[in-house]
Amino acid sequence: MHIKWSFYFLLILLAGCSDQSTILQQIKASGELVVATRWGADTYHSTEYGAAGIEHDLVERFARHLGVKVRYHIADDFMHTIPLTSHNRVDFAAAGLIRSELKGNRVIFSKAYRFDAPKIIGLRGTTRNKDDVFWKNNTVHIVSGSGIHDIFSKLNQDQTFVKTKAHNLGSAEPLVEKLLAKEIDYIAAPGFLVDLMQRYYPQLTVAVPLIEPQPISWAFPKTQDDSLRKEVDWFFTKLQQEGTLASLIDRYQGHINGANYVSNMRFFKHMHKRLPKYKTWFQAASEK
Repeated sequence: MHIKWSFYFLLILLAGCSDQSTILQQIKASGELVVATRWGADTYHSTEYGAAGIEHDLVERFARHLGVKVRYHIADDFMHTIPLTSHNRVDFAAAGLIRSELKGNRVIFSKAYRFDAPKIIGLRGTTRNKDDVFWKNNTVHIVSGSGIHDIFSKLNQDQTFVKTKAHNLGSAEPLVEKLLAKEIDYIAAPGFLVDLMQRYYPQLTVAVPLIEPQPISWAFPKTQDDSLRKEVDWFFTKLQQEGTLASLIDRYQGHINGANYVSNMRFFKHMHKRLPKYKTWFQAASEK
């Protein structure tokens, strides 16, 4: 009888141990990593060769490090990215998120893997005011729920009152289209997107500097088990030390760094005059 009860007690202990496996161990056992992201030039977008974007490529590298596959949950807009994470519907969010005190109440952030300086932009030729005058006389269009939205909320808390209009969008790219169509006057967007768009639309110009570079991080559900976040922090540190992270970012941003109005106009001119001549060659080469 004593042996029988000892056996049952051992089974209970084993069951208890299996229930206490970490989130990281559970992900490895399931073979799947569930990640929230959003459509955007710097996050996740489709190409003829498959999905791409800084966040996409970084997530895929991390998944290979864990030995698992990724299932993406693409949020329709910024507003849904954090709730997906805080409600534990995903393992984490990789969506070009600026680390924010406001969002920090609902999620916990990893270490930063890059920095971005958001900018307020308008069309070249528009009146450029001094900062204090600008804030009083203009409306800045922003994306709801984004880190930039949080920055403006903080500015208003600090008595720097700014008139803004928030839009439920997945990225600031549709706002750039409205700006180019002269439907709105100013928008605030991530520095990476601004630099990229200026490459193709030289008439875009920075109206007022917004804030110093902000940390971009992944967001995790608030839980006592931080095994997954710690693994991500270790992974980012490893990529930084190897130079892999810098190479990955340079893949998407290297061709726009150092560009100015003159170089952008030259690139725009060459794109329209020279590219058509070689377009069929590029298309034929891509099909081989």
